[in-house]
Amino acid sequence: MNDSSVLLPGSPETERAVATVGERLSAIASGLIARWRRRLPRRRETPAFDAIAEMNDYMLKDIGAPSWMISRAALQKDSLHRQLTGIGGPA
Repeated sequence: MNDSSVLLPGSPETERAVATVGERLSAIASGLIARWRRRLPRRRETPAFDAIAEMNDYMLKDIGAPSWMISRAALQKDSLHRQLTGIGGPA
């Protein structure tokens, strides 16, 4: 083994290596924490959006939802009706 590749405890090289590893670990942890914090608001919004998305088209019109959401609700209602009645479903 080459003696120049061995890090001895207390040596300046060891101190630099430990400091570098510590800085990198700290940067990784900070990045993960930042990503987690950015994700939290979206996780809170999802159940609220799901509740709105499950409303029927009449309720969505009443609350002033965007037209794309109203159309989607009407399409889902029509699709469910067709599945339940067997009209227009797969043969």
